[in-house]
Amino acid sequence: MVLLTGGLFLVSGYFFLNLFFIPKKLIPQIEASLTSILKRPADIRSIYLTPKGSIIILKPALYNPNETGAFFSCSSINISIAYGILLKSWRENKNYFDIPVHLKLNGISLNQNPVSITGEIAADFCLKINTQDIKNFDWQGEAKIKNFSLTHIPLIGDIKDITGTVKISRDEISSSDIRGQTNNAPVNLSLRLVDFSMPELKLKIELSKLLVTLDCIIDPKGSINFKTIEAKYNKIKSFACGKITDLQSSPHINITSNTILNLQDLAALPLNIKDTFTLLNSKGDVRITVDLAGPLQNTSELNAKATISSEAVSLLNYNFENLTFNLKLDAGKIATADLVFNWMQNTIKAWADCDLTSNAWPYALKIILNDLRIEDLQSLTPKSMDIEGELDIDLTVKGEASNLKSVNIELENVLKNLKYQGLSFPDPIKTSFMIDVLDFKNLILKKVSVANKLLSLDLDGKITNLIFPNLSLNGKLTLAAENLYLYPAFKLPPRLTLQGTVLAGFKLTGPVKAPDKLTCDFQAASSSFNIGEFSLTDIILKGAFSDNALNISSFLVKIFDGNMLGNGRINLAEPDKTTYKLNLELKDLDISKIARQIKSAPQELAGRFSSTLNMSGQGLNLDTLNFAGNLKSKLAQAKVKGTPIDKAGLEADLKYERQKIAWTNLCIGYKDITIYSEGSISALLENPLVELSLKSTINLADIENLPFSFDFDFKQLNPQGALDLTLGANGPLKSPEELQITASLLADKFSIKDILFTDTDIAAKLHNKLLETKAKSTAYSGQLSAELNATLLNKTCTYDGTFRIEKLDFGKLIEESKIVPQPHKGIFSLDTTFAGEGAALDKLTGNARAQIIDARLSGLELLQSIGTLTGIGFLSNFNVTKGNGTYVLGNGLVSTEDTELSGPDANIQARGNVDFKQNLNMNMKLILTPNAAQQTRPEVL
Repeated sequence: MVLLTGGLFLVSGYFFLNLFFIPKKLIPQIEASLTSILKRPADIRSIYLTPKGSIIILKPALYNPNETGAFFSCSSINISIAYGILLKSWRENKNYFDIPVHLKLNGISLNQNPVSITGEIAADFCLKINTQDIKNFDWQGEAKIKNFSLTHIPLIGDIKDITGTVKISRDEISSSDIRGQTNNAPVNLSLRLVDFSMPELKLKIELSKLLVTLDCIIDPKGSINFKTIEAKYNKIKSFACGKITDLQSSPHINITSNTILNLQDLAALPLNIKDTFTLLNSKGDVRITVDLAGPLQNTSELNAKATISSEAVSLLNYNFENLTFNLKLDAGKIATADLVFNWMQNTIKAWADCDLTSNAWPYALKIILNDLRIEDLQSLTPKSMDIEGELDIDLTVKGEASNLKSVNIELENVLKNLKYQGLSFPDPIKTSFMIDVLDFKNLILKKVSVANKLLSLDLDGKITNLIFPNLSLNGKLTLAAENLYLYPAFKLPPRLTLQGTVLAGFKLTGPVKAPDKLTCDFQAASSSFNIGEFSLTDIILKGAFSDNALNISSFLVKIFDGNMLGNGRINLAEPDKTTYKLNLELKDLDISKIARQIKSAPQELAGRFSSTLNMSGQGLNLDTLNFAGNLKSKLAQAKVKGTPIDKAGLEADLKYERQKIAWTNLCIGYKDITIYSEGSISALLENPLVELSLKSTINLADIENLPFSFDFDFKQLNPQGALDLTLGANGPLKSPEELQITASLLADKFSIKDILFTDTDIAAKLHNKLLETKAKSTAYSGQLSAELNATLLNKTCTYDGTFRIEKLDFGKLIEESKIVPQPHKGIFSLDTTFAGEGAALDKLTGNARAQIIDARLSGLELLQSIGTLTGIGFLSNFNVTKGNGTYVLGNGLVSTEDTELSGPDANIQARGNVDFKQNLNMNMKLILTPNAAQQTRPEVL
């Protein structure tokens, strides 16, 4: 019964403790005590005893309601005491207890934003208690930590797999083998905490080659005095000292630090942002001094001063010298008083701010730079470029310091006095950027704008992998062509004006390092565009860039009520050897509108004009361009002054090289007239030099149908036969006096007014204002020849020449040509020299000698009149054995003093003159032979 009663008592006591006493009495007291000591609310779900005598505390927690401090929680705390050993110790030493304790903390979690700690601790230690002096107790033992992790540590990231052993005694807590892993680098930690009345903590952390030591004294009243904080890594050295006071209620910091940073070593540190320093390719030494003071729990009241200086640093291969960066922290926000450094022989100033009151640490950086010389940037490019100019920069960089891999950039710059490969851009170019930089590898182009008086360009899209850029861009381009005159380097032809606006859109994708994989779809349009006096409307251009080639799928423009169409391909695989193949077509252009536009063209011309040009070549610059092509043109429904023009067309092979255009097989056809030509024009942009030859066989009967006007009735001439024409020109077009022109006409037979000419050869040469002409022909057994020398291109034209007829059978000429109705016969010769000025006949002078033999003059009006008056009948058919005369030309008259016709019946002598209106002023003498005198009326004699 006693045993039963005792057992019931023990069971009842066990349940009383677990169900009533511990929850209602002990737990509130423990919570209140912890809250008072730690200034943090304590929360314990339950405490109970196990049958083996272990104490288990479930889910104890310490937290701050405002979540500005630390939050501690644990899934359970298990405290085990060996009661048998405890009882034996009491029996042997009455007043002393040796209490072995096993303590295990499961599911530990400690959060101090942004850092969190999780893991487990198992500790074994022995308490030695003197019951006569309860305050005099001792303990010693060790604690093993395992599965610990520290996450979100600034600059470092996470430390995982932390294990180790901590030795515990009344005098110190120490450890030398706590180990972990971060960023694939080992972490070793050793610590020693001594003098618990005024604890001094010595901590040593090895993070790969980074060594951090801490020596501080912890005041039980709630302050930490940092005797030294030191970090070393190769050439990186940092020292700090100071204190944190009032830890339990309102922690306040006061720290001073000095740091020497080797930027190249930063990229090798096992830090969370080492990739950033690797991408920046940072080099150089930087000195940093910092003074920090203020409450830790209220960063809006933190104050700090910092100075960063360096003689020379390098970021992204850019060199910066004499860097001074003064930093001030006021009310939790960082604002730079000044940032000054030298870059590319320019002094740059910058301002920045950062809000530390936010967990993200948002910042903004402003940089302003004026008159940066573009030629100084040549060293930054892999290939030297012929470029000059000045650049003004206004740069804003925004982001969050907690995420250095995401940066927003706003940039506005003005490029002045730009010259590129001799091409001058006097008008300033204004550029603005709104870009997001991700991981220092990718760019998001929210808005990019480039503009000046000539053009404006807007871009958006992405550029990924900046080391080997890959593009995905959308763009819009506006070109104001009338402002091309601002750029004389474009070498627009004189008097050529451009007017109109071109709008273009494109999408560009692909890798920059592999141009053959770049693709760009584009479309350009203009509602109205004027080139000189030519007006173009409804212009549409579509195409794509791919495989290093520009493919023009379609080009369409309306001009002169017709259409201009085209397509082609330009291969840009080798920039210095750009090749292309183009096809152009003019379709149904209104010739009358073309004629009105080209004032030198016949204004009575009407009809429709069509042409095709197929060409292929190499190069884009006029100095290096060369191409070959074929041109075909035709007229349809064409008329001149209402006269239809049939079968008119042109075909030629063209070639251009080094400012020289040449043509071969040029063929101009009109009915049965075909003109062939070959030649060239060189130095097109400087002083054009022409060199051409032209050949044609002209059927004289077709001339009257040519679209030219004549001052006489061409049909009366009744031209028949064919002429072989050759024409040559050589010399500068801008200096006609230096132009040399040669021409020749050859004909086996041709006739004018039924006068037949054979073996005709006419040659002309124009050079240095002098025209030299020689001609010869055969007509009716006679030889005709002439020479003409004329001075042209002056205000007044002067000329001189000769004209000869040798033994012309003029009787046969009259008989076959029927020039006059009366029959004549005889052989005629003439030798003439002449000179004159302009078109004035009164200034025409000359001399001539004429001869006629074996002639019969029938029906001459003058001789018939004399015969009627004298009754001499044979004068109507006067036979001339020989006739001679010399003549002088001057003052608008042809004068003679020795003209004489001799025949078997009479001799006629003439003295006097005749003007160009055929008014005679002659003295005639008729001498009859005796035989002829007998036939004359006596009264006349």
